[in-house]
Amino acid sequence: MVAEALVKEPLTREMIQGGGELAQVMEDHLRLIAAFWSYLPESNAWRLYFATPLYKSFGAWESYRLIQQAIFDLIGADATFVVDLHDVSVIEDQHTLVETLRIALQAQYSGRLPLTEGYRAFSHGLSVRHTGVRGHYVEDAYVYAMLPPLKPEEREKVFNRGPGPVENGVGELAKRSRRKK
Repeated sequence: MVAEALVKEPLTREMIQGGGELAQVMEDHLRLIAAFWSYLPESNAWRLYFATPLYKSFGAWESYRLIQQAIFDLIGADATFVVDLHDVSVIEDQHTLVETLRIALQAQYSGRLPLTEGYRAFSHGLSVRHTGVRGHYVEDAYVYAMLPPLKPEEREKVFNRGPGPVENGVGELAKRSRRKK
């Protein structure tokens, strides 16, 4: 009998960079509350998650359409861009995985999360590994952004504003994101 050893698929620098660029482009369009990679041991793969309060009202189809357009624009600006639409999931901002990561980050960093100005993300990605919270387990995650839960009045403002501006198209946001480097 031959036993197979599972070698964990790594989260590469290119994936981290590409996910961060895509998160910056999508932040205004989807009103992101969280953006992170999470390792899925059952499929030995990494998945990029975008959590938004607009998921229910905006819909999955429109969310993925905007993400696909941003990916095309980022690939056009940089042929080494490695994130594919099949790597991305859009979820509700109150999803169990978001809440689990939020609690884990607060515990790990004692409530002192290093935020940058402008784009509401961490100055560098934060890792969460082998963490269980309230019966939910996170094997491995790399978190770009994690905002506090929205209060009811904040949630109402987000819903009233709807999706972010698209008058210049996602491509214009992708170009501006590239120029900031």
